[in-house]
Amino acid sequence: MTSSPAPVAQNPGKQQMSAFIIHKLRFIGIGALGASLCIFSTQNAAYADLKVSFDSAATKDGTFSFNVRNADGSWIRVVKNIPKGTSAQAKRDLIFAAIPAGSNCSVSGIFEIVCGPPVIGFAIGDSTGQMYTVKDFRQQKAKKVGQDGSLISGASSLAGLDSDGNESIFATSIGFSTLSQTVSAMTQFPFSQIGGSSIDSWLSKVFVDLEAQLPLPYQSGLFLDLDNDVINYVFPEEALAGTSFASVQSTDVNAGTSLHIDVGVPGPTPVLGAAAAFGYTRRLKRRIKAANNNVTTAPFA
Repeated sequence: MTSSPAPVAQNPGKQQMSAFIIHKLRFIGIGALGASLCIFSTQNAAYADLKVSFDSAATKDGTFSFNVRNADGSWIRVVKNIPKGTSAQAKRDLIFAAIPAGSNCSVSGIFEIVCGPPVIGFAIGDSTGQMYTVKDFRQQKAKKVGQDGSLISGASSLAGLDSDGNESIFATSIGFSTLSQTVSAMTQFPFSQIGGSSIDSWLSKVFVDLEAQLPLPYQSGLFLDLDNDVINYVFPEEALAGTSFASVQSTDVNAGTSLHIDVGVPGPTPVLGAAAAFGYTRRLKRRIKAANNNVTTAPFA
């Protein structure tokens, strides 16, 4: 989870979300080009549904960033300030109400938003301490998911406490099904079990726990990138469509989380795809700068 005019009053929520978007910038620009190359080739774009599930109430004041990549190259982007105590359903409703009219998103069940088809990626950022899940749904199977962590603006380490003064909790899970088995790995631990107060310590603990739970044939899909504070998991080819998921939560007052999920897209065009990816990177930098200098909760233009 990157931007001097005269000093202006800073909005903590926007500073936090900028940190999440910067990490996504690194993920798209460095760690996920293999997946990102495909998503800009609309001629061969995969048609998929992706779902985000809001699984718990907000444990602290924060922001939630909801970004959907459509197969035609367009984006749906929503950033909302979320008060502490907002229920999972109320949070879902706040995000859905801010999605532009005419989009391919709809509510599902009590706590979910489904987008697509055709959708080829989600990028979700959260600093409210809520657990949330992203998953593929129905048609096209997920290819890759990435989780990253970030410190809120001004923080130099994890606090070890939630907004009520209790020990902070961290949780991550990934899973999928094949024709022969259901595979899942989940870790949940308090701050005192991390063995440090840095993002690297947190993500390293997650990585070790998840790797130990994954069956040996599927451990090679798990990657830890401490340079960019990202844990990536590449789903195996035999994973069935509609079964892959990942969830994450951090209740620490100094930390936020994000998840990025892409579906497999056949027939990429490497040269054009790379150019488009870096073009998107430049546009995202401009949006980050604008977000830092303007106090608004509207979607990015």
